[in-house]
Amino acid sequence: MVNGMSKAIAVGTVLLSIGSIGSKSAHLGLSEAKADEGKQLTDVFISNNSGDANMFSDTAKKWYFEALMDQNVLPVYHKIKNVGYIAAKETAKYAIPLGLAAGAWWGGPYVGTACAGVLLLMGAKTVLHDVIGIGKKE
Repeated sequence: MVNGMSKAIAVGTVLLSIGSIGSKSAHLGLSEAKADEGKQLTDVFISNNSGDANMFSDTAKKWYFEALMDQNVLPVYHKIKNVGYIAAKETAKYAIPLGLAAGAWWGGPYVGTACAGVLLLMGAKTVLHDVIGIGKKE
């Protein structure tokens, strides 16, 4: 009975963590990608039109400018880079709950119960502090 409840708590923790990681990484990663893309496009436009003599010919300069301004390559690169980076950061934030969920799932009866108990305490703290607002500074 207790082992089944520990496993249910572990599954709930993993599902909530993965859902939060996915939603935050998609939202924050895409907004960071748009900012990075705008910054790079601005930098490319300014450096291309500044008249620097570091490009060996006008043809190469034009090809380089068009390749960097291509709207099929640059946005995909920034989206993949930023969503992956934010997902890794968010996963690191959830390392303790995911580790406790693993302990609740694979631990023995005592370890699994202890891990599930700590997860319940963490969940109660989150609800009381973040949802209800007990203990928050105004």
